[in-house]
Amino acid sequence: MRIRFPTRRWVSGQAPSSESPRGAAQSQLSRSASTLKIAAPRAVCNRRRRFRYGPEGRLELAPYRPSGRCSVVLLMRSQVMTTTWKPSTLGKLLTRAPDWALELDGGRVHLAVNGETTQMDVDELEGLPIKAGVFWARLIIPLPDGKKLQLGGISKNNAKQCVHAVAAAIAAKRQCDQIADWVHATTQACRRQIARRGWLGLEFAQRMESSKPWFPNSILDSTAGRRHLARQPLSVQDAVQTWQRPFEEFVKETNERHAIQAAEKDQHFFDQVEKSPLTEEQRKAVMCFDNRVLLVASAGSGKTSTMVAKAGYALRHGYFPPERMLLLAFNTDAAAELRERVRARLGPLGLPADQVVAKTFHAFGLDVIGRATGRKPSLAPWLESGTDLETLVGLIDALKDRDPEFRVQWDLYRIVLWQDLPKFGKEEENPNAWSSEARREGFWTLNGEVVKSQGEVVLANWLFYNGVRYVYEGDYEHDTADANYRQYRPDFYLPDAKAYLEHWALDESGEPPKAFVGYKEGMTWKRALHQQHGTILLETTAYFRPS
Repeated sequence: MRIRFPTRRWVSGQAPSSESPRGAAQSQLSRSASTLKIAAPRAVCNRRRRFRYGPEGRLELAPYRPSGRCSVVLLMRSQVMTTTWKPSTLGKLLTRAPDWALELDGGRVHLAVNGETTQMDVDELEGLPIKAGVFWARLIIPLPDGKKLQLGGISKNNAKQCVHAVAAAIAAKRQCDQIADWVHATTQACRRQIARRGWLGLEFAQRMESSKPWFPNSILDSTAGRRHLARQPLSVQDAVQTWQRPFEEFVKETNERHAIQAAEKDQHFFDQVEKSPLTEEQRKAVMCFDNRVLLVASAGSGKTSTMVAKAGYALRHGYFPPERMLLLAFNTDAAAELRERVRARLGPLGLPADQVVAKTFHAFGLDVIGRATGRKPSLAPWLESGTDLETLVGLIDALKDRDPEFRVQWDLYRIVLWQDLPKFGKEEENPNAWSSEARREGFWTLNGEVVKSQGEVVLANWLFYNGVRYVYEGDYEHDTADANYRQYRPDFYLPDAKAYLEHWALDESGEPPKAFVGYKEGMTWKRALHQQHGTILLETTAYFRPS
């Protein structure tokens, strides 16, 4: 007869021979343990009772000794937790229990009693009761006809494990059901939103995220929950993976996937809507219908073409009716150009271009005020009299007199930042000064020196205006001259910070102008010097980012 002990706590002691009943029992248990560090037990302990081996290896209750020392060691079993429960041989013999087995299979329960098998949902075992005796327990199983089946012969410890496992399976099933319902509803909502707007916007994503089920202590993070999930269909497992991911990642991937498909489907529109086919960046801007979109582009890069194409794209797909569209410009000429371009480019495509409104910000504001108040206001007299520039200067002077902080920021903008840099690679063209010391042309700075490029002018003026001391093209603090290079002279040295600043002539891709032969090799050499000598190097560059 195999002895099954209802506890995992053992008292360490000398190992008896494997030929004895105790050794045989311990050997049997050792084979099911993943780690065994202890010798065979002399006694078995639990919280209330103490047992010992009597004659012929039988287990009997020993007198409780408060002063006796019981060394408790936990056997580490394998990671596969029990999913099947049944009575022990001894328990079945002593309690006259039927031959039964209860197996948990995900959200289903398989119950076999005397060879007859019944299946049920795990929810039907919610609140599974136990009737506990001295050594054994009985599980009370509710049947569909209202009767109750009592399954005995199982140890109290195993019965409790069964109840806990059933409760965990029910919790995992319900969480999976909630997650699957949310993922299904969210997927359907995303499809409707794509069909309606062609884009999953920020507010839509926030609304879906707020409806996401949340569990303070998710059972799916436990071993029982992971075991339950592993037995679920792939659709449920995929739903849980989607639920566990940050929703913004799902939205980003969905938008990118849709944009790729739409770019292929609407390629003919993008090629024909303007005189020249739209660029890839323009097409992305046209297809993006988030709640708020900021398009940053330089002069002449195609902003007007993008606005016209975006209006046509929305009309083509029915995202918005034409009377719900408004195109705004800063001045009357730009608004007139918008209206003409919309009619000229969208009309031949069969789109209702005449109903699309394009006007200035001022005209739109006046219309809103007129509709809201019933009286359209008049413009300020200085706008109609042509004295707008003089009035604006007066307003700025008044603000400078009242607000010292505004004066500082205005002067910084007017003196330092109020200039457009030339095209990339042309920063040294059109010099306005001559440096007799360096014997070369250049550009004056506020500090009264001559620098080589207009980008360096902005940096030098910003440093000067903010009171940052600097040295322009002074010798590096270490001797660097050799057969291949002259003494290194960084663009700027900041003595208070003990740092050097190099302003590189690089474009967005990190490449210098084609005419700058050997420029990148020089950059590598300079960076290596700073790394070799442990000096601080700050790096800047300036270029227009086309959109």
